[in-house]
Amino acid sequence: MGYSGDLDGKLVLLSVLVAIIASYAAFTMFDRLRVTNKQNKYKWLILSSFIMGVGIWTMHFIGMLAYDTHQIVTFQAGLTLLSLLVAFILSFIGFFIVIYFNLSVLSIGLYAAVMGLAIIGMQNLGMLSMQLETNYNFSFIIISMVIVFIILAVTSFLLFSNWISQRFVISKMLASSFIMGLGMSSLHYISLKSVRIIGKKPLNPPHNTIGFDVFTSEFSPNTWAYGLGFVTTVMISILFIVTYFDKNRAQKQQRVTEVYYRSMVELNPNVVLTVDATGKITDLNAKVTEILNFRKEDLLSNDLFTLFKKGDQKRIEQKFQNLQDGNNKDFETWMKTGEGKWIPMMITFVPIILDHQFVGVFVIARDNRDIVAYQERIKKSQKSLVNTLRKQQGMTLKFIKIGDDFIHTLAEGALFYRLHGNSKQVLGKRLSEFLPEKSALSILSSYNKAWNGEITSFETAFNNIDYYVTLSPVVKNGKVVEVIGSGVDITDRKKAEQLHKQGEKFYRNILSEMAEAILICTEDHRAIPLNNNFYHMFDIPKGDIIDWDQVGETSSLIDENGSPLSQENSPVHVTFKTGEDFTKKVIGIKKNGKNKWFSVNTKFLEPLWEEGTPEVLLTLSDITWQKEQEMKLREVNALNTTLIDSLPYGVIVTDSDVNIIALNLSFCQMFEMKEPILELIGKNMLNDVPVTIFKDKPKEEERYLEILANNQPKADEIVTNKERILKRLYSPFNIDQENKHHLWIFEDITIQRKMERGIIVAKEEAEKSNLAKSDFLSKMSHELRTPLNGILGFSQLLELDQTLSSQQQSFNQEILKGGRHLLSLINEILDLARIETGKLKITKDTFQIGNVIDECVRIVESTAKMKKVSIMSEKSECHEKYVYSDQVRLKQIILNLLDNAIKYNREAGKVEILCNCKDTFIEIHVKDTGVGIPVNEQLTIFEPFYRLDHAHIEGTGIGLALVHQIVQLMGGEVGVSSVPGVGSDFWVRLPLEQMLREKMSKSAVRSQETVLLEESSYQILYIEDQHSNLQLVEQIFAKIPNYSLMCALNGKTGLEIAKHQNPDLILLDLHLPDMSGFDVFQQLQCSAETKGIPVIALSANAMEKDIRSALEMGFKDYVTKPFDLSDLLNVIKGNLSVRI
Repeated sequence: MGYSGDLDGKLVLLSVLVAIIASYAAFTMFDRLRVTNKQNKYKWLILSSFIMGVGIWTMHFIGMLAYDTHQIVTFQAGLTLLSLLVAFILSFIGFFIVIYFNLSVLSIGLYAAVMGLAIIGMQNLGMLSMQLETNYNFSFIIISMVIVFIILAVTSFLLFSNWISQRFVISKMLASSFIMGLGMSSLHYISLKSVRIIGKKPLNPPHNTIGFDVFTSEFSPNTWAYGLGFVTTVMISILFIVTYFDKNRAQKQQRVTEVYYRSMVELNPNVVLTVDATGKITDLNAKVTEILNFRKEDLLSNDLFTLFKKGDQKRIEQKFQNLQDGNNKDFETWMKTGEGKWIPMMITFVPIILDHQFVGVFVIARDNRDIVAYQERIKKSQKSLVNTLRKQQGMTLKFIKIGDDFIHTLAEGALFYRLHGNSKQVLGKRLSEFLPEKSALSILSSYNKAWNGEITSFETAFNNIDYYVTLSPVVKNGKVVEVIGSGVDITDRKKAEQLHKQGEKFYRNILSEMAEAILICTEDHRAIPLNNNFYHMFDIPKGDIIDWDQVGETSSLIDENGSPLSQENSPVHVTFKTGEDFTKKVIGIKKNGKNKWFSVNTKFLEPLWEEGTPEVLLTLSDITWQKEQEMKLREVNALNTTLIDSLPYGVIVTDSDVNIIALNLSFCQMFEMKEPILELIGKNMLNDVPVTIFKDKPKEEERYLEILANNQPKADEIVTNKERILKRLYSPFNIDQENKHHLWIFEDITIQRKMERGIIVAKEEAEKSNLAKSDFLSKMSHELRTPLNGILGFSQLLELDQTLSSQQQSFNQEILKGGRHLLSLINEILDLARIETGKLKITKDTFQIGNVIDECVRIVESTAKMKKVSIMSEKSECHEKYVYSDQVRLKQIILNLLDNAIKYNREAGKVEILCNCKDTFIEIHVKDTGVGIPVNEQLTIFEPFYRLDHAHIEGTGIGLALVHQIVQLMGGEVGVSSVPGVGSDFWVRLPLEQMLREKMSKSAVRSQETVLLEESSYQILYIEDQHSNLQLVEQIFAKIPNYSLMCALNGKTGLEIAKHQNPDLILLDLHLPDMSGFDVFQQLQCSAETKGIPVIALSANAMEKDIRSALEMGFKDYVTKPFDLSDLLNVIKGNLSVRI
């Protein structure tokens, strides 16, 4: 049972009116956010949210008061106040979405959802605060939520559009307020329609009164409603009036700002463009039409940068992007007009910053045509002045002082260009940058005087031109601002002065400075020295009267060829007699047993007057040193010629034109040239010298010219028409990066090549021999392993037989011991052969050193007990270390050393094995108390097949040789220290590539355990042609339950059994009578029925290449005969588990 309350129509109308008024006031205040600054934005946002929240809350509370429940209603004050807070907070969130989200379906939905939540929250909190027992009709609730969501979506769309665009602001605000007020009221009253009050409607309902849980009210609901509506309306009105006046003030300020803006833009004498942050033109002034001849509609919304030249657009865009810092940017450029012309403009970018954000730019463009024209006139005037200065014969220059340097700002005139070529050499530079250091330093003092205000001058020379410069300072405000210099060419004057000085000094200096002795010889035999060199050359006291004939009287004259020369034939006598002049005549003077050599020049001098006598001008140059060097050079050349001729190589030197400069006898013999060497000198190698030894002369000449063209050292070979092989070496002689000569060296290497071919043949024979040895070892290994497989196999079966007597077991152990020893010898021989051929590979993995040592000790422990030898293994820190090395080869090394230590030990002796881990290597010692090794045999024991003189101890001499070569292969060392009669200490040192300090985790050292279901049964096929091997394997599997063995004596039978029986595993011998095991395996893999069966090779072939080939082909494993019984079973089980 339930009933619905009644509504008071007047209060309902009052609530709707309050909602509309509150919405309008809130929206008006919210609109104020658009024109306020950032500091006040949150103030208006909070105020508008408060008004909206109060309006929603008041509308709902009046609606609750309008709802007559026919009961005494007591409101919970806490929930009532909470509903007001909820309305305020959600209103704030809704307005925040409008401000900071763009117009979209998502933003409209968010606003509608938030405001709907505010109204629904108010509704539910209001009903809860009334403390009534009610139930709801959810159909009405859903309808009310849909209606209010649609209404709020429309309201949010109007708010968003009003925020974005200011068109129809009042209309959109009134519409959104009316819709919002109706929406809130609709939700409230439709929701009340869904409420059913539990119980029976009283027949005599009490007077409708309300109260609060914190106090009792004596007022009626109407009084509360009208009072609350009045107070809310007054409060909203006051806030609305304050907002209205504040908005009017802001709008008035905005209008003033707009007037300022319009005045600045429209009345500006320059072109003004308003551009947004993307570079689009949004506004412009009338000057654009006047100056640029563009219509307004032609430029609006266009890209600003299209008005500039393409080559300048990137630079201007960069300046535009850099306006974020708020600073103006000025620059000069060219702008396009409406007619397509270009105008020089001075551009200023003024950034527009709103709320600390860059929103646009004022572009102010000043017409620069007058300035550019003025600059052009100045340039023309300056150019005219420069041309005038340039045409003057002298030189004009200017300079200023910057810091401590004088910088030249002007340099013109014909003299200047003769001095420096062009103005770039001087302008903007210091003296030291275009003058030699000495000249610059001498001029610098004059520059300093001029800069200090003194008119000064200086003389200097440059580029063989002497010039005189006057410097005049330019003073402004009592301070020198620049210096002007004018210069004139004084070269002719200087030359005249120089000639005058030279004329004065000629007789005083020039003759005395000459190296030659200069004399005037007269007909009366007097010699008049013109300098002092004559006295020095002939050791004659200065000032003595000289008779030039006396020189020949005190010494003898020698001709250039070494023969005596008479006075009558001397150059002076001949010149006097014939008037013939001598030039560079070489004569010698022998005095006191020593020769002096002179270069003599004579000149016949006609008499200066009629009564005068002729004279002879004689000059003597002492060339004794040159003559001696020439003689030494001749000796050296003779020696070099002898050395070159004695060389077994053919040597020839040609010049850049391929003319022969030098060659030796060996070259002539190699090239079968019979002409004398001297006759070949100077001839052209290509045109004048016949070469007949080439098989293909044009081809060889082409190669010859190609080598010369490359001009690089070259080595090649030539085969002559007589099948001789000549090695040719070419080396160019380069002087100052220019080729001057070519050196060719030829060597006959015919015999050497024959020897090399012999070595190659010998190498091939050795390789064939090595292959034959490998083939022999392979066959020997196979032939020995096949019968040995039966011996060891059946012996191992007998070893498992518990019915044998102790004597029989003893005999069987001897058979096993001998067979295993023979197998060990075969393996060691094969390993030694692999090492010698470089085929033994080192395979590395991670393992614990102590485990390897302990395993080796366990293996030899039974042998040691038989000789009553005790083995001690010292447990050091090294035992716990993990290393990365070849575990198998390390075990092989240790076992060989332990086996020898036991074998050569005395009865009841001791064997000690030690291990030490160093930083870079691991060292293992095996010490024994045996017979010892003499010092002279401690190195030879590591040679293959070498044995000590212990005839009573069996051995082959392979073990230690194998240890030595394996250790070397692993990059280590092995050695021994021994005292005869005391014992030996064998040590092995191996490089430690990686050592782990801590024990490896179980995940790093994985167990290789094989899981096998023992309760399963398996069929195994064995394909083998040897009956003894078949019998052995049959006996093995006869003792193992759940295993059945099928046998085939050839490959064809085995393939048929495999196809029809589908065994779990195949054991395959590789040597079968009808086909090889490899052929059988390939056919098994080609068949779909047998492809998945695991195949294990069981063969006496123990060569590494055979094992590798089988595994690469796809065999699951490879077991060599003779096999160890436990090893074979483990391999079989492992591969059966894989198939499972």
